[in-house]
Amino acid sequence: GRPAPPRPAAEMAADMAAPVAPAAAPRPADRRMSLREEVAEEGLDAALTRMADAFEELEAEAVQELFRALPTTKEWAEQNYYNLRVSADTPDRIKPHAFWLDIARGAPLSAHLLRAHGSLTEVLVALSFSGLPFEAEGDATEAADGPAITLASDSPALLVTEQILPAEDADDDRPLLISQQFYRPDDRYRQEGNEQIEKFITGEFIRRIVYGGRVTLTNPTANRRRLNVLMQIPLGAIPVQNGFTTDDRDVVLDPYTTRTIEFHFYFPFSGAFGQFPAHAAADEAIIGRAERRVFDVVDAPTEIDRASWAWISQYGSADEVVEFLETHNLHRHNLDEMAWRLRDKEFFTRVTDLLASRLHFHDTTFSYAIHHQDVALARAWLPRSPLAGRVGPVLVSPLLTVDPVERRTYEHLEYDPLVNPRAHAVGATRTILNPAVNQQYRAYLGNAVYVGDPDAHHRLGLVYYLLLQDRLGEARDQLALVRDGELHERLQTDYLRAWMALRELDLDAALAMATPHLEHPVPRWRARFAALRNAVLEARGEAAGDVDDPDRQQRLDRAADRAPALEMTQDAGRILVHAHNLPRATLNLYPMDIELLFSRRPFNTGGGDGFGIVRPAFSQEIDLPGDGEEFELELPAAYRDTNMVVELTGRGQRASVARFANQLRVRVIQSFGQIEVRSAADDAFLPETYVKVYAQGIDGRESFWKDGYTDLRGRFDYLSLNDRQPEEAIRFSILVLHPEHGAVLRETTPPTR
Repeated sequence: GRPAPPRPAAEMAADMAAPVAPAAAPRPADRRMSLREEVAEEGLDAALTRMADAFEELEAEAVQELFRALPTTKEWAEQNYYNLRVSADTPDRIKPHAFWLDIARGAPLSAHLLRAHGSLTEVLVALSFSGLPFEAEGDATEAADGPAITLASDSPALLVTEQILPAEDADDDRPLLISQQFYRPDDRYRQEGNEQIEKFITGEFIRRIVYGGRVTLTNPTANRRRLNVLMQIPLGAIPVQNGFTTDDRDVVLDPYTTRTIEFHFYFPFSGAFGQFPAHAAADEAIIGRAERRVFDVVDAPTEIDRASWAWISQYGSADEVVEFLETHNLHRHNLDEMAWRLRDKEFFTRVTDLLASRLHFHDTTFSYAIHHQDVALARAWLPRSPLAGRVGPVLVSPLLTVDPVERRTYEHLEYDPLVNPRAHAVGATRTILNPAVNQQYRAYLGNAVYVGDPDAHHRLGLVYYLLLQDRLGEARDQLALVRDGELHERLQTDYLRAWMALRELDLDAALAMATPHLEHPVPRWRARFAALRNAVLEARGEAAGDVDDPDRQQRLDRAADRAPALEMTQDAGRILVHAHNLPRATLNLYPMDIELLFSRRPFNTGGGDGFGIVRPAFSQEIDLPGDGEEFELELPAAYRDTNMVVELTGRGQRASVARFANQLRVRVIQSFGQIEVRSAADDAFLPETYVKVYAQGIDGRESFWKDGYTDLRGRFDYLSLNDRQPEEAIRFSILVLHPEHGAVLRETTPPTR
């Protein structure tokens, strides 16, 4: 039967609540409410909502995200094709063949589709021309009728078949096959369709033209043959290319193999000349010979092959040359052979127009633009000529513009994640510690010195590389010089300016530039602007939403907000506690000698670590507000005038404090390597607070780790470095220094991973 319609929530709640205890019989105070009673009292929607919240709290406590070390810095480059750098994006990425010829002819589907498999790029482009849908609409059905098979498909499909057909029997059963052909090396082939066929000379020869001869030996038997081959060039001919007049060679032919021997010659005089044909012998007995022929040598050709580029380029008229170029594949012929004609301005113009219409660049042909002082064609030839590589990496002139990006001698590269350990330069010389960044920046400067007036794109590259070095002031000055009218990368520029506004604490400007792009269709850019907006909202103390597919830093920030944290400070005799996600803690009091506290070595947080404490003099469980609200800890009367270390512990968190004055509130998020600094007076974030970190290694040695300033949220990542990992240290000592609010020392350990 048909399913019952959904019931209203009120009816379901009533059913779940019945039977209900009478109103006159109150529930005992010590008995927990059943699910039915909770639903009846709160309603179904409220009860489900409360249960969902409880499950989320349990899940948050059960699954705790731990600190993740900063990954290795990656080098990022723009790619036009998947996993293909610009330097490898060459025209031969997709080679011409029969499939692309069919596509150029407008064929709806080529039978040569399976030839398009040279690369992933070629496969994807070829499939886009196949007419196949992204998803099949249905399965193909098959029906057999004897040897015939009928296939039916609901959507376009490709059918590939393979057949084995019988071959004709050969009529040549000689034990050895020997033949001899002659050809002209400069006009050796002809094209029939897409097939290249050799052109052998069967008619006259022309004096003073180099010819080639080829002897072909084939062993059609299953026996290995040892032969002696005797060859001779025609009578009246002169050998060339280290050739011979008469020669004999020993040749070994394995079963069913073929060998060829080539030689070259020319005739200095015309006439009729004979030749001793090639002979093959074994055991001094002739077993095969080539056909005898007479060479008819003439002073000038009487049999003109007008389909031959070798003849047309030398003897044809200008119209015949142009007609040949219009009707033949330009890649299959040596166009240098017509170079002597290019001094004619009219012929030069006709040929260059033809080549341009065929999208064919020929260096020799277009170089005559200089001879004819054709400015437009000279501008087309010079960037592709060898001269372009000998004038420096960058050049702008009326005839030649050398752009290193277009010539692929320079490529803009980006680096992420990248953390600089020092906020200030050490010494007179600035050093870039990352070798890849250092090399890329020097490559940029190597091109920049040749640029007279940098345009907007040059300046944007400089701004990026200055920001990689934390040279914020210089980057700001360069960004102010960028002329928007020269840009087409408006999205990237808006993000860069919004990010710069954040660094300069201009929250209103940053939010105004990020807001128009919050609904951008590209997920990566939408997430970046959303993260930027969230940073502004968080700095203002407002609720910030999550971003899609958060990166490492965003995941750690989100987990850090949910992580338990415990901080204690001392101000004018008051002990202030700030607990996050920690409702209860244990209070321990350790009386101490205050003189001993300040006599110990500097690598001490001042929070009680390192003192010879055996057990607390006082211990008690206390309740804490878990939302970060400030809580003043009331000490027992017996201990209010005692110098002591005050300690709170709970949920793996520990905080201790010794009394010395300051006006800072410092929160160390140990699990995620972050520190948060606020003012003790008004609880405001303190950006630009200097933080310096030292580490104690496993061997006990103390060394500088990193320093820097808090961001607009008062936070600083004191742990992440490219070249060092947290496990290299056993503990960290953190100095927080503010020019107005004093200083605080903190100690912490590497986070759990």
